[in-house]
Amino acid sequence: MKVLKDEKIQIKLASKEHTATYEEMGFGKHDGKPSVLWAFFKILAMQNGEISITDETAKVQYKKQKQQVSDILKNYFRMDSDPFHPYKENNSYKTRFTLFSDTVTEKSRVYADDKKAQDDRYSDMEDYMGNIAPTL
Repeated sequence: MKVLKDEKIQIKLASKEHTATYEEMGFGKHDGKPSVLWAFFKILAMQNGEISITDETAKVQYKKQKQQVSDILKNYFRMDSDPFHPYKENNSYKTRFTLFSDTVTEKSRVYADDKKAQDDRYSDMEDYMGNIAPTL
């Protein structure tokens, strides 16, 4: 599954492909706006289907949201089994299916470019230190 920028989900299974809105899948509120569960699902997608939680307070909240997302997915796909691996397997909430976001590529590219710029800002340090350091 791929979460798209326009609040939709692209679902591919073998040779079949389907696009659904967050509302069609059950991630909408009564007023038609995306729910907090949709936000959780999008964050999960941006993390390639896996979220680790170290904060104990957040862990309780994420556990509830993960369970509700699990229920939505089981209902939408008419499945009996949990779409997540057991928490104890990875100490994280990890989907049993491939999940990603189309915004990750952009963000990863920006991060990679930014990281490269940070690394490059010290590239001339060796020359500078060679010029000012006393020679033996």
